[in-house]
Amino acid sequence: MVTDLKQWHNATGLSKLWVYTMDEQGRQFTFEIVANDGRGKLVSVIVEGLALDPACETSLQQFPDVVSDAVAACGITELETKKISPA
Repeated sequence: MVTDLKQWHNATGLSKLWVYTMDEQGRQFTFEIVANDGRGKLVSVIVEGLALDPACETSLQQFPDVVSDAVAACGITELETKKISPA
């Protein structure tokens, strides 16, 4: 479940979104997303104080529905969860 949601915007249209959640075992998660013009990128997930890099964790390629719903409610319609490596 989503326990809190914080959003920051600047004048150029850039924004950050933090979605705070708790799972059924009581573990706390924070999803940090940067966005611009409705497009976002997951930059970190913090689980019980331990930061995970979404580019390295294949389990973070898909969001829980409650996080996806919270992100969409903030106007972010496209969300990238994996880092694209330069060729």
